[in-house]
Amino acid sequence: MAEALKTFREGEDILASDTNDNNQFLLSKLSDNATQVQQYVEGEVATIKSNVSSVQATLQNNLNELDEKMKAN
Repeated sequence: MAEALKTFREGEDILASDTNDNNQFLLSKLSDNATQVQQYVEGEVATIKSNVSSVQATLQNNLNELDEKMKAN
């Protein structure tokens, strides 16, 4: 696979292998970027889930405390 895109000049004969190498290079870059984006999104989703669980636990504790206060009165 090519390490970089090959630039073609106007009127130059182009080999299929050169364009195929360019295509493979681009596909590799897209795949790398897609993997990075997926990992980032999965990390953000995990953070959001954790935050939601924390808020849910806090709300439940507050409701329990309020319920206890109401029963005491």
